[in-house]
Amino acid sequence: MVWKRVPLHVLWFAIYPVLQLLAVNILETRLTDAVRPLLVSLAAALLVFAVLSLILRNVQRAGMVATFLLVLFFSYGHVYGFVRQESLLGAGFGHRYLLPIYAALFAAGMWLLIWKLKDLLPLTGVLNLIGAFLLIYPLYQVVTRADFTSEQAEQRARIATLGQELRPDPGQPLPDVYVFLIDTYIRADYLQSDFAYDNSPFLDQLRLLGFYIADCSRGNYYGTRRAVANLLNFDYISGLKAGLASLGYDPEKEIWTLIPNSILRSQLEQLGYQTVAYENPDFPWLLFSDAEHYYARPEVFATTGFENLLLETSAFRVVFSIEDRLGSSTEEMAVSITPPYQRRYQNDMDTFAWLEETVRIPGPKFVYAHLLPLHQPFTHAPDCSLLTDSNYYSLEGYKPVNEQYFRDGYVSSLECTNAKMLALVTEILQNSDTPPVIVIMGDHGIENTRNATSILNAYYLPGGSEGLYPTISPVNSFRVILNRTFGTDYSLLEDIHYPAKEETNPTEETSPACLTP
Repeated sequence: MVWKRVPLHVLWFAIYPVLQLLAVNILETRLTDAVRPLLVSLAAALLVFAVLSLILRNVQRAGMVATFLLVLFFSYGHVYGFVRQESLLGAGFGHRYLLPIYAALFAAGMWLLIWKLKDLLPLTGVLNLIGAFLLIYPLYQVVTRADFTSEQAEQRARIATLGQELRPDPGQPLPDVYVFLIDTYIRADYLQSDFAYDNSPFLDQLRLLGFYIADCSRGNYYGTRRAVANLLNFDYISGLKAGLASLGYDPEKEIWTLIPNSILRSQLEQLGYQTVAYENPDFPWLLFSDAEHYYARPEVFATTGFENLLLETSAFRVVFSIEDRLGSSTEEMAVSITPPYQRRYQNDMDTFAWLEETVRIPGPKFVYAHLLPLHQPFTHAPDCSLLTDSNYYSLEGYKPVNEQYFRDGYVSSLECTNAKMLALVTEILQNSDTPPVIVIMGDHGIENTRNATSILNAYYLPGGSEGLYPTISPVNSFRVILNRTFGTDYSLLEDIHYPAKEETNPTEETSPACLTP
C-alpha cells in the first residue's frame, strides 16, 4: 500500500536527470560535481510537491503534477537540441516554436492530472515502479565505471617503478619540462586539404624559435583519455594495463590513475621537480589538483561544467538564449550561471593568463596544460575575443549548426590559439636560463574523418632534434626525450594508430604528403 499511496516517483524523477547525465559523462566528471545539482533538484522537487499538496489537498495528485513538471523541465533542452539538427527540422526551429508546444503539453497535462484523472492509486504505483526502474542503469554505470584511486602520492611512488630510472647528467642543471596538449589540433596537411587553411606561417615561426615539427605525426589513439595516458606513460594502453597488474592494481578500474599519476610526473617529482597544473572544469579527470602549483578559479558560487551541461539540457536553455541576445559581458559570465560555451571561453582565457605567470616559477618544474580552444564549442574569434554568433555552438553538444560554421569556428579558434602559443613559447625561451623541454601536441584529430588520428606535433629540446623523426607518435615522444635528456635507454616502439578504443584495426596513412614512396 505504501508503494501505491506514497508518490516516491517525485524523488526518482528528480534524481534521474542528474544521475543519467553523470552516468553518460562519468569518465569526464568528478562524482562530487553531481552532489550540488542533485541536492538542488531534490529540494526544488520537494518544495513544488509540498506547495501542490497544500493547493490540491491530495498527495497522489500533487505527486503526479510535480513529476509531470519535472519531466517537462528536464526534457526541454534535450528536445530543443535534437529537433534543431539539420536532419530533422533544421537550425531555424527555435524556442518560438518549441515553447508553444511545451505550453500546450503543460495545459493538457494539467487538465488531465488535476480535473480528469480520478483513480490515482494505480498510476501512483506505476510511476513509482517506472521511476525506480529508470534509476537502475545509470546507478550501475556510476558505481562500476567511477575511478577508484587511493592516495595519489602513494600511487606515484609505486607507479614510478614502471619506468626506467631517470639519470640526468649531474653536472648540468635540470631543464623545465612543458607539455601543452591542444585538444583536436590537426596536422598542417589536413588543415590545408580539409579546411583550405595554410598553417605554415605558424609552423615556420616555431621552427625559427628552434622547434622540430613532426610533419607526418599521428596520435596512437582517437580519444583524449587514451591519448593523454599513452603520452605521459610512453606505452600503449595494453602495456600500461600489464604494468599496473604487476603492481597489484586492477588494470580495468584503475588504468586512468595513470593520467594524474603518470610515470613521467612521478619520476620527475622524485628528481625534485615541482608540478604545475591548471583547473579544467569540463574534463575533471584531467585534473592534477594535488600539484604543488595548481591554478584554479576562486569563485564559490560559479557553476561547474557538469552543472552547466545539466542546465543546458533543461528548460534553462531558454534563459541561455536570452543571455546570448543580451550579450552578457565576460566579467558577468565569470561570476554567474552562464551557458557552457561562454564559460569555456573564460576558462581558456584564464588558462592562457595562468601559463604566462607559470614562466616565472623557479625551476625545475613540470608544466602540464590541456588546452581546449579547438574542442567544441568554438568560442574564439581570431583576435581571441568571444564569438557572439550562437550558430557556432547552439546545437546539442554545443555543435555548430552546419559544416560551414564548423570549419569557420575551428579555423577562427585555431588562429587565436596559434597567436597565444607563439607568445607563450617566446616568453618561455626568453626567460629560461636552462634550455627547456617543450612539447606542443594535439591529442587527436576530428572524429569520423580521415584525419581522426592526425595531430600537430612540435618539440623544443636542449641540444637540437636528434632522435626525432617526421612520423613520431606520442608513445615514443618521451622515450626520445628521456633518452636524450635524462639518461634512460628506452627502445622505440612501433608507431601504431588506432581509430577507436580497442587496440584493433590500426589505420594507415592517407595523406599524399606523408606516404612513403
